[in-house]
Amino acid sequence: MVIAVTPKTRDRYAGIIRAHLIPAFGMLELTALQPQRIQSYYSQALKSGRKDGKGGLSARTVRYHHMVLYEALKHAVKYGLLIRNVAEAVDPPIPEYKGITIIDSDEVRELFRRQKKRPTMLASSRQSIRDCVAASYLACGGAMWIWN
Repeated sequence: MVIAVTPKTRDRYAGIIRAHLIPAFGMLELTALQPQRIQSYYSQALKSGRKDGKGGLSARTVRYHHMVLYEALKHAVKYGLLIRNVAEAVDPPIPEYKGITIIDSDEVRELFRRQKKRPTMLASSRQSIRDCVAASYLACGGAMWIWN
């Protein structure tokens, strides 16, 4: 079976499978996998799932693990290896929404003023990208949003 994804995405999925899902579930028979076991894995991954031992994985990362596991089990159902996809009965973590910051036209002007002092500055960091976006938006004369 071939799934149409980019090579980078395929490598990321394979890394999730090798580093996390196989160690967590690889010893189980496919039909023995239960929602409680998956939910327990998600809780453990959030607390201490990093392979370097420095804490847990982010909710977003664990949600990617859920997506990979869900898709794998979906194919198992399609090919008659399972009756149902037990990942459907699990609640993956919800990533924290960080929101956006609204800046008004005075703040945009200040960013533009700072940008004028550094006209050759390249957008090499997140803050400088914000500055560039804000400065280019000044022509619109209104409030704008920037990413947190």
